[in-house]
Amino acid sequence: ADLHAARRNHWNTWVATHAEMNPDAEALRYLGQTTTWRELHERSGRFADALARRGVGKGDRVMLITLNNPEFVEAVLGINEIGAIAVPVNFRLTPGELAYLVSDCSPKVVVTDAMLAPLVGAIRAQGEEPGQHIVIGGESGTPDQTTYADALAEEGEPHTPVDVAEDETALIMYTSGTTGRPKGAMLSYENLTAQSLTCIRVFRLFDEEGRALCAAPMFHIAALGSIAPSLQLGGVTVIHPLQAFDPAALLDTLEAEKITSIFLVPVQWQAVCAEQQARPRELVLRNISWGA
Repeated sequence: ADLHAARRNHWNTWVATHAEMNPDAEALRYLGQTTTWRELHERSGRFADALARRGVGKGDRVMLITLNNPEFVEAVLGINEIGAIAVPVNFRLTPGELAYLVSDCSPKVVVTDAMLAPLVGAIRAQGEEPGQHIVIGGESGTPDQTTYADALAEEGEPHTPVDVAEDETALIMYTSGTTGRPKGAMLSYENLTAQSLTCIRVFRLFDEEGRALCAAPMFHIAALGSIAPSLQLGGVTVIHPLQAFDPAALLDTLEAEKITSIFLVPVQWQAVCAEQQARPRELVLRNISWGA
């Protein structure tokens, strides 16, 4: 299984390669803090261990209700490392809407930020059970939840490596449900690799020198789709915190972090271009993209 897994075209394989070849190079940046490739590989592996100890295995679902942060990336990698499926969902949904998604995909574990932790109680009040609760940030865990930091620090058996075929499901991404209930779109590792290669080709990305800003909400495919090329090539992903959109703050980040690539929606680009004309920053952008 190990031999096959090492050859699979998965983002975990890419991360493991960078951790071996460039362990101290930057992988993620968030609010001025760096996560190296070695740290990303090790932390996602420890999260996989914690999930396995909670009974999560191949094909099981783990729901993510979080803002933008490095732990989200670690968690997705850890979930996939044991062949489980990551299910990022929109934290702006109502408890009833979230409860429907829980009933649809039956997660074994739910991961939230501390500020979004009350949503788990609200889902349970709707009569649905989202599974064991892991909280990013906040105080030490309560009887019905564990903090993310405590989960990573746990003593216990490591997870058993599994070989996950490339046509298996890595993510379930829910559609907006325009004409009814949201549909769970199942994305395979092959889908994600194709997305990564498409971005690499279209944006003419060649090496690990790129610095991509992830400004889209991480529950949206625009975010994970833009992170995939950096994970494959070994470039840096700078994670922009989610808050009320501030074009000045975004431009300051583009300048300070020397960002070369970014995706925004058109209304954001209008605001960013207006702000840049009014108060120009020194930018090194190579490519910009949008969609809506």
